[in-house]
Amino acid sequence: MKKKKKKKKKKEILYIKTFRQRKRLFSKKKKKGHERIIIFNKFKFI
Repeated sequence: MKKKKKKKKKKEILYIKTFRQRKRLFSKKKKKGHERIIIFNKFKFI
């Protein structure tokens, strides 16, 4: 279980990085549809 927790932390760091990149893309496009996709991917990733 300890090993699994360590892996989760690494995934979270990766997710934060990808989310920041997605946020930049979203701020450029400013589309509600894209925002919904990002939120859906957020839940899927976790």
